[in-house]
Amino acid sequence: MSRRRTLRSRRWLVGLVAMVPVGTLLAMFVMVSPASADTGPMFITFGQGSFGQSYCLDDWLDNQDPYGSSLVDVYPCNGTVAQLFTYGNGNVYPNTIELAYYQEFTPYLCLDVAGGGTADGTPVRMYYCNGTPAQTWVPDTSQTGGPAQLVNPQSGKCLDDPDGALTPPGGPPVQLQIWDCISNDTNQMWSSSAW
Repeated sequence: MSRRRTLRSRRWLVGLVAMVPVGTLLAMFVMVSPASADTGPMFITFGQGSFGQSYCLDDWLDNQDPYGSSLVDVYPCNGTVAQLFTYGNGNVYPNTIELAYYQEFTPYLCLDVAGGGTADGTPVRMYYCNGTPAQTWVPDTSQTGGPAQLVNPQSGKCLDDPDGALTPPGGPPVQLQIWDCISNDTNQMWSSSAW
């Protein structure tokens, strides 16, 4: 492309932008700004550690059975696709935590409170994304001063690792659950690049 054509194209673009109202430009910026996009793929680490030194949120069955749900546990961080998630408004539904590698398939899989339960001890699993309140998670750092508690607004409870139990390499798995949100409870601290 010649320099003259490039300059002409730039003048045309500047002229077009000058005709667009400022409010419209601002709205266009907000629509494409990183804050409104999904975050990921990312690892969600458990406790105060960092990747390589800690445990990560993990899809235990690696969804070998795409027609059923699978349990979610805390497993040594290993960099596998079973530990890669996305979070945010760019997901199928806002405020969901989706299994990143499964997004090439339909339906997507989301972190889900089994049966939409609200009682302490209700299991948390990976299940088809369906937009129900059982799949809504809101990071809250106000009680921890760093890592977030992941609050399920429907139940008012937090994603919780029972008694801080960790799945050892090779299993058996310790399934995550929802539990009353407790200030500075290390069983409820989750870190990621999304919060």
